Amino acid sequence: MKDYGTMTKEQLEEELFEIYKKHNLEYYNEDMTVRYDKLKSCTEVGVFGGDIDKVIAIMRTLHDKPDLRRFYPDKKRILIHPTETTREPVYEDFISRVDFINQTGIFVTPSYFECIYDDFKESGVSVNEFVGSYEEKYSTCVQEAELKGTFKYETTDDEVSCLCLYNSDPTYEPSIWEVVNNLAVEHDHQWRSKDEAIEKYQQIIKELQDINARLMDIAKQATSVEFIKMGGKVAPLS
Repeated sequence: MKDYGTMTKEQLEEELFEIYKKHNLEYYNEDMTVRYDKLKSCTEVGVFGGDIDKVIAIMRTLHDKPDLRRFYPDKKRILIHPTETTREPVYEDFISRVDFINQTGIFVTPSYFECIYDDFKESGVSVNEFVGSYEEKYSTCVQEAELKGTFKYETTDDEVSCLCLYNSDPTYEPSIWEVVNNLAVEHDHQWRSKDEAIEKYQQIIKELQDINARLMDIAKQATSVEFIKMGGKVAPLS
């Protein structure tokens, strides 16, 4: 057996991929990371044959989930499927927030995406260069959270079930990424709606203040005219 302890992470991943290919196995999620839960359960010799010891040795040496995306260039990572409608700003000179999440593997809310767009404009680089090196050069502090257990929800709870986003397919089962995204979009929509309502109320108040000011001016002018007609005398009290 090879001395895996002297290999780099990339070399170990390549060794693992070769074993997968040899046994016609494709243990990866939609995000193109290895299905670690499934891999850990593959302890039977029948799965990897005589290569099971190699797989175990590689995984113990990696100390982390292997990332085999580069070995599947034709498979596009999809963490969040495109929705039929959008209720958030879209920048013509930048990619969409969903595409940004799928390409970087980093979840961002609609409001935070505005900050990312500002960073892109300040960077002066192309969209591909910015997105491709975002985590390395432009991110603030990316935190990884291991997803464990089972998430349960009511399918009739639209803010969680994503029925409004994927209403053409009522049987669609959203991923946890899409559930979180649906909550983020709903929060952003409500926040923007409240902000728009406040702006409308402020505009109405301003218009009423302008009308009141004009009425006061008209009243003052009418009083001045009446005063002049009376020869500058104050009208007697009745």
